[in-house]
Amino acid sequence: MIVEVNLGHLFSEQTCRVEIQLRTSAMDFWATLEHKVRYKYDGQIPEQLSGELQNCAEQIHALDERMYLIHKVVDMINQSEVDIEQIGY
Repeated sequence: MIVEVNLGHLFSEQTCRVEIQLRTSAMDFWATLEHKVRYKYDGQIPEQLSGELQNCAEQIHALDERMYLIHKVVDMINQSEVDIEQIGY
């Protein structure tokens, strides 16, 4: 998400565009590792490592989707006071 932030100083006022990244813990772990690998290899990541990182990113995405679904199910159970068998999960 890119937003503009007002940078009010004593003698001037400026706006600055900033990027806000919202990540799950798993995404953050992946991004931190990917950054370290990219830095170590000066942006030229070996193909095998690049493939492994891509595979991990896909697995993290799938895991995040599953965790979100579980979160929604728990919310449904809490809001309607039904048990898990009644909602077919």
